[in-house]
Amino acid sequence: MVKLAWQSTILVVGPSGQGKSTLARQIVDRRNEIFDADSKICFWYYDTFESVPDSMKNRKDIILREGLPNLEELKKYKKDQAMIVIDDLMTKIDQNSGMERLVSVLAHHYDMTVMFLLHTIFYSKVIRNLRLQASYIILFKNNADKSSVRCLGSQLMPGGCNTFLAIYSEATSKPYTYLLIDLHKSCPDEIRYRDNILPNKTTHVYVPK
Repeated sequence: MVKLAWQSTILVVGPSGQGKSTLARQIVDRRNEIFDADSKICFWYYDTFESVPDSMKNRKDIILREGLPNLEELKKYKKDQAMIVIDDLMTKIDQNSGMERLVSVLAHHYDMTVMFLLHTIFYSKVIRNLRLQASYIILFKNNADKSSVRCLGSQLMPGGCNTFLAIYSEATSKPYTYLLIDLHKSCPDEIRYRDNILPNKTTHVYVPK
């Protein structure tokens, strides 16, 4: 397993029922193994309380909040390497013109990592710009939005979109599987496309041909 960099923005993208929330919970649970970090707390931001995984409730290391993050509150947790999870709040994100700055402040000035759970990365200009800030994109299978995957592939591999689609198709061929796109500046090109980020599981690397 290749450890992920802390102070990052992560986009977890896919339709309902494909495993986004389950993976997010696993990342939160094992964040100090997955990242080079000593994270003491996690903030989980939601739209409806019912959408929060039961295992995230009533935990001392997880603070649940409705709506988007508040910088004044998070200021108090600068030394705790807090993980921020923003769960399916695309409409609210779109209405917040300061979202890109907020993410930048949290990651670079507050020593936090921000993870968005999204249905698509081409929902709006704000979310498209967050995509440009992202260090990691996790793509689940989405039969209803293949055009977005193709569009992303053409951006990441100009002239090689079909290669990207082949990698994506192979990585997501089984239920609840995903493709990790590692866009962090420290990542060698040879391991940029992988299929697992959890410890103690086999990771396959997809090398564009």
